[in-house]
Amino acid sequence: MKWLKIVIPLFVLLFISSIVAVYYFNDKGNEETQTVDDTVHPNSGEGTNTLGIGLFDTEGDIIDSGSMLTAANGYLEYTVSFDSFIDSAREYALVALVDLEQVPFTVDGESYDKYFFNMDANSTIDIDTIIAVDESNSEVSYLIFKEPN
Repeated sequence: MKWLKIVIPLFVLLFISSIVAVYYFNDKGNEETQTVDDTVHPNSGEGTNTLGIGLFDTEGDIIDSGSMLTAANGYLEYTVSFDSFIDSAREYALVALVDLEQVPFTVDGESYDKYFFNMDANSTIDIDTIIAVDESNSEVSYLIFKEPN
């Protein structure tokens, strides 16, 4: 049973880290985007016992893993959308990494190293985030941990 306490968080970490946005500072911006569509994940939703995470720009377009992100005045502004179609309420923590180092980020005008939030069963939350970056940075990752305490 003790190994489950190690394996499950590692599995969640691996799953969440697959939602990594790699960016480079250039004038091109995002060359290709997709719009949110209910048919993207037809096997998710209430009663499916699934989790989902997505990253969206300020226009509501999906940011895919490996997409190029453009910083405005040294900041990245994106929405982390998290679906918890689990049949019980849970606490979660959101962490931001830049080049694999944990960094503070802003949610609702306040700075956090870890942003804690509770979710009811079968619910979705959108978290608007702002992260300070500079031209030397090349990778941004968002991690979500279940029951962090």
